[in-house]
Amino acid sequence: MNFSTLTPLEIQDLVNKYRSDLRKLEFQVQHTASLLQQLEQAAAQAEEALAVAPAVTAPTAAPKPTRGRGRGPAKKEAAPKPKATGRRGRPPKAAAATDAAKKETTETTATAEIKETPKAKTTRGRKPGRPKKEVPAKKETKATAGKETVDKKEVPAKKGPKSKTPKEAKPKAAKKEAEAPGYRLSPIDQFVADSLKSQQKALITADFVDLAKDNPAIKGGEAQVKVKLNRSLHKLANKKGILVKVEYPGRGFAYALNEWVNAKGELPKKYAR
Repeated sequence: MNFSTLTPLEIQDLVNKYRSDLRKLEFQVQHTASLLQQLEQAAAQAEEALAVAPAVTAPTAAPKPTRGRGRGPAKKEAAPKPKATGRRGRPPKAAAATDAAKKETTETTATAEIKETPKAKTTRGRKPGRPKKEVPAKKETKATAGKETVDKKEVPAKKGPKSKTPKEAKPKAAKKEAEAPGYRLSPIDQFVADSLKSQQKALITADFVDLAKDNPAIKGGEAQVKVKLNRSLHKLANKKGILVKVEYPGRGFAYALNEWVNAKGELPKKYAR
């Protein structure tokens, strides 16, 4: 190894490291040697003990009981039955029991037959009762006679529902004109109507926006004013009938007052844009 590049401190550190490693290895060698010596002694003692100890015979296992059926204990000899003397047959008690059973069966059949036969109804003679008195017919009173006369009178026929004559459908424009006078204009609606009256011609949305800029009563930015004007024009033209849409040479529609339009729905040239 080339140690020329190492400093004295680094070299000293390496020396100390390798010395500690050497000490560890020496300790491990001594420890391993002592363990080997102890193991060899233990092995020798175990061999001597095996040689001295007498041979131990294994105990004989007891025979296992065989499974299966085997002969049980000898049964006691049964005592001889006494010979029956006399005639063969049932004992007197059994005969009496059979006779009683026969009697019961005959009694039950007899009762069943009696129940099956219907009993004749005994009719006892009744004495004839008194005859019922005939109720005399009630005399007709004035009230009943009056009711009969009322019933006999002809009831007037019910009047059917009156046929409703279909009303003539009024034009929407006329209906809107009827609604218009009672409508309360908002400030922006009033501004639209006043602008048309002052200009005396049909105007488009851009014209209303330009007029609103010069009017100090209309507050808000241009976009906000444009939204308000669109709502007002749509309401006054489509719902209230105060304004009407008229064509003009440009794109879209112009707005004019409803009173300017003639009966044919045409706008005179003096109000044209």
